[in-house]
Amino acid sequence: MWKRAVWKVRSRTGVVRLMRVLYEAFRCKFCGSHELVKYGTFRGIQRWWCKTCKRKFAENDALPGMKTPVDQVAASLQMYYEGMSLEAIGRHLEQMHQNNPAKSSIFEWIERFTKVGIEEANSHKPQVGGVWVADETVLKIEGQKLWFWDIIDAKTRFLLASHISRTRTTNDARRLMMKAAKRAGRVPRAVITDKLNV
Repeated sequence: MWKRAVWKVRSRTGVVRLMRVLYEAFRCKFCGSHELVKYGTFRGIQRWWCKTCKRKFAENDALPGMKTPVDQVAASLQMYYEGMSLEAIGRHLEQMHQNNPAKSSIFEWIERFTKVGIEEANSHKPQVGGVWVADETVLKIEGQKLWFWDIIDAKTRFLLASHISRTRTTNDARRLMMKAAKRAGRVPRAVITDKLNV
C-alpha cells in the first residue's frame, strides 16, 4: 500500500514515471489486482472494491481482513511478551494512535501471530557454525532438583535445543546433542561444555 505524497515533477516523462510507480504500488490486499474502484470512506479512510476478487478493503497499512495497521499489531505483541496486560496495551494504542481495539481483538492478534511465529520457527533451518556451547543449570522445584540443559551455536548465538531432566548424566547430554543436531541438520566440529564429559 502506498501513502499519498505531493511530488514536484517538472517533465512529462517524470509524471508518467510517477504514475507508473503509484500504479505498481497500489494493489488489492487480497489478490494483488490493479482493478480497483473507490468504495466510499469510513472514518476518513478511503475504502476500495476489487473487481477481480469482489472484496472490499480499506486504504491503510492493515493486513487483509484486519482494521488495525501492522505496526500497531506488532507493537501489541511485543508489549504483551514484555509483560503488559491487554488493558494496558489497549490504553497505549488509544493514547498513541487514537485506536481503541477491544481486549478480545488484542488477544486474537496474540493467538494468531504467536501460532504463525511458532510454525515459522519450527520450519526454520538455522545456518550455524561448527562450534556449539552446551550448558546446564540446576533448578530446585518443590525440593527436587531438575536440570535445565541448553545448547547454542557459538557464532550466531542461536538456541538449537533445550532439555529438562531429573539427572545430570552423559545420556542427558547426548539427548540434548541429538535434538540440536536434528534441528541444525548437521553435527558440530566441537562442543564446549563446563567439565561434563560427553
